Amino acid sequence: MAFCLRYLPFSEALHCPVKIHYKTKVYISKHAKIQFCGGGEIKIGVHPGSYGVNHRKTRFCIYDDSEVIINGDCCISRGTNIFVRYHGKLSIGSGFFCNADCNILVNKEVVFAPHALLGWGVTVLDSDGHAALTDGVESCYEKPINIGAHCWLGANTTILKGVTLAANTIVPYGAVIHKSNVEECVVFANKVLKRNTIRND
Repeated sequence: MAFCLRYLPFSEALHCPVKIHYKTKVYISKHAKIQFCGGGEIKIGVHPGSYGVNHRKTRFCIYDDSEVIINGDCCISRGTNIFVRYHGKLSIGSGFFCNADCNILVNKEVVFAPHALLGWGVTVLDSDGHAALTDGVESCYEKPINIGAHCWLGANTTILKGVTLAANTIVPYGAVIHKSNVEECVVFANKVLKRNTIRND
C-alpha cells in the first residue's frame, strides 16, 4: 500500500493490487510513468522462485522519463532486476510470470505479450550498452524486443536486441537468441529445433 500511495494518485492507490516484498529496492523517477491496467494481482519480489534457491535482492527501478505498463496479473520473483532508463518503455501482458534472478534491462522498448513465462536466470537486453564504430560508422546499439503470447523462455536464456518471438515459442535452456522467430509452436534456438510443440500448463 505504501508503494501505491507514493507513486500513484490517491484514488488509484486505494484500489491498487500491488504487493512488494519489503526487501525489494524500488526507485521511480519523478519524470517516469507507471500504469497498472486490466486488474489482477501484481507481485514483485514476493515469490521466492522455483526451489527457493535465490538469495539476491530484487530491484525494480524506472529512471529518467521511462514508462512501465503492467496489463493485468503479474509475478516477478525474488532476485530479479528490472531497470528501465532513458526513454525506455516496458510493457508486460497479463499472466506474466518471471522466475528468480532474471534481468530485464530496457533502454528502448521491451514488450511481453500475455502469458509469457520466464525461467530463472533469464536476461532480456535491448541494448549493447554503448555504440561501436565500424569503418567510422556508428552502429545501432538499441533495438526493441517483442516476446509473443504464451512464449516460454527456458532458464538461463538470453534474449538480445531486435529479437521478435512469435506466439507459443519455446526457447531451450541456456540459449542465446539474437535472431527473430516468426513461426508459432516451435522450440527455437536461432533455428527451428522442433515444431508442433506447446507449453503444457
